Amino acid sequence: MDAEQGLAGGAAVNVQTRSGSNVVRGSGFDYHTDQHLKAWPMRFDDAALNTGKKPKQSYNEYGGTVGGPIKTNKVFYFVSYESIRDHKTVDRTVSVPLPAMLKGDLSLSPTPIYDPLSGNVDGTVRTQFQVLLGDPNYALCNTATTPSFAPSIGRK
Repeated sequence: MDAEQGLAGGAAVNVQTRSGSNVVRGSGFDYHTDQHLKAWPMRFDDAALNTGKKPKQSYNEYGGTVGGPIKTNKVFYFVSYESIRDHKTVDRTVSVPLPAMLKGDLSLSPTPIYDPLSGNVDGTVRTQFQVLLGDPNYALCNTATTPSFAPSIGRK
């Protein structure tokens, strides 16, 4: 909700006055979109993943108004209603690290990870981060020799 509604939990009711009319009038609207009207969601720029059925997505925003006389030229009513229904299927892609990545060697990562201490201030001439066998920090990344740093993935 907008900031003007404060911490209203379930609903916010706004009351507003306006001049009435001796004629019943109203309006209505409906906005609908679903997965058939949308493009494929981008998944890592891999066209092979964009096949089959699209993930379910349904969005409806609708409402209307009506106003008219209760007592001619004296008392009037006006009612407005709006509602939003938003339904989506959760779609996730999860990456599992390679054994080398678990040891700290990120050179095989599909997304390059660069050493923050290398390169120029503008980000050029950076070196890809990796922990090689001769590196003094390799023992800290090797879960076979340092089991206390072993990740808990897949363990029970």
